[in-house]
Amino acid sequence: MQVGIIRKIIGCALAILLVLGIVPVGLLYFTTPVVAEGRVVKISPGAETFVYSDAKNKNKSRLDEDNLLVGNYWNTYFRFDLSAIGNAKKSDISQAKLRLAVIWDGRNEPDETDCSFNVSYLDNNNWGDNMTWSTKPGGEEQYLCTAAGNGSDSILEIDLSEFIRKAVGNDEKVFTLKLSPSVSNTAPVQIASTRYSDPSYRPYLKILVGDAVDTDTKTLNKSYLDTNGYVSKAEPNTNSNELLYKNNGRLAVDNGSAVYLKFNIEPKNILGAVEDARIFLRPIGKSVNTKIDIYYLENDGWNSGELSYNNRPEGELSLIKSYNGLEVSGGFSVDVTDLVYKLVKSGKYTASFLIDGTQTDPASTDSLELYSSYSHEFAPSLSVSVTDDKNMTAIREAIMELKGNNSSFDNVTSDLPSSYIAENGERVTIKWDFNDNYSLGNILGFRKSVITNSGQINPPAFFEDAKTIQAKAILSSGSRTLERFVTMTIQPEFGVPNRLQILKDAVLGD
Repeated sequence: MQVGIIRKIIGCALAILLVLGIVPVGLLYFTTPVVAEGRVVKISPGAETFVYSDAKNKNKSRLDEDNLLVGNYWNTYFRFDLSAIGNAKKSDISQAKLRLAVIWDGRNEPDETDCSFNVSYLDNNNWGDNMTWSTKPGGEEQYLCTAAGNGSDSILEIDLSEFIRKAVGNDEKVFTLKLSPSVSNTAPVQIASTRYSDPSYRPYLKILVGDAVDTDTKTLNKSYLDTNGYVSKAEPNTNSNELLYKNNGRLAVDNGSAVYLKFNIEPKNILGAVEDARIFLRPIGKSVNTKIDIYYLENDGWNSGELSYNNRPEGELSLIKSYNGLEVSGGFSVDVTDLVYKLVKSGKYTASFLIDGTQTDPASTDSLELYSSYSHEFAPSLSVSVTDDKNMTAIREAIMELKGNNSSFDNVTSDLPSSYIAENGERVTIKWDFNDNYSLGNILGFRKSVITNSGQINPPAFFEDAKTIQAKAILSSGSRTLERFVTMTIQPEFGVPNRLQILKDAVLGD
């Protein structure tokens, strides 16, 4: 009886506390499920190598330093360490995949059509990068799956979720994976290693913990053609899609026609500094009488369906390259490395270009025609390569700072840099090479070169004109070197061009 009364009193007291919004700590306890924090863990191999049965005593460094091979007579080995996932439990692993980039596949002959290979667990971690076929590790193997192999320049993702969950459940931190030819294999594939120059190609084990979402791209492409079109002064209100259709899918550049291109850049595949970027264009025929100018168009808010001569996109234009007629018909490239580097650095991943043309011969009806997106194989393309080499990354950064304290190379009034310290701490030395530095007058000391090897500027006298020159900047960091030709205009002393010109004009006028 007393126990029941006590329970009622406690119940009433709790009710009063709840109404007042007061909950005694520890008195009430609700169980909540513990969910692992959503995160994607990418683990690079701690060791990797491949062995070749026809070269039993040669290791990877003597066969191929930057790539791995599997298929036919090649086996590849990876060793991974799961310590990076921390205290995640077996139930926390939502997905795990081995991501590989196929550089090349050997499907060349009619009897070489199958690049598939087996992925197995090997219970022997006692091996190193320098092992050979003769010294490859033995041990018990557990077959996990068969991978298709894929074609050249493609991503291969192999699901190892169940295996990784089991390894985590058994607290097995370090393990070896063996890749070997499948029963049906007739051709090898070449896989990028951790030493491959492009970081986006390198292998890794991708583990999704908790509610993480896989945001990796499924391709290796760093850019793709978003849209293309051309406009015609002869049909000022006809949109570019209709013009392209009427011209059999050919882009046209001449006195009254101009081409517009827009590329998208895939930031997830730009894992490092942009090292090289080029637009590839394929003319349908030679066009010796058409002068073309290629510009970067800052405005990328246009689309081909609305593009016409009377509805051309406005925006600042920056000249990239000019051609006085084209003698090539097989294709040519335009270097846009510095531009793409700046865009990516600033977080902009769309690039628009204008190709404008004029006839060098007024009587000519010649025009430049280019393959468009109608022809997938020969469509305009933007090729981008990147590097995470610390020295080359520093050099690429230094190139953007070559003008020093000058507002531009069109208005050089102060010395140019002889060195640069990059964000990653690497030092870049800069040497300026100008042919005039080696003239007899300079060597004998009769006169000074307008620019010295260390970047010192010796401007023209105040009564002389500004001087436009082309100098070569040689940038070095560690063992890496890059050369860049720079056209610059060096202003006279005090930044005032030819003060005596007024007097000259007066004398000539008399």
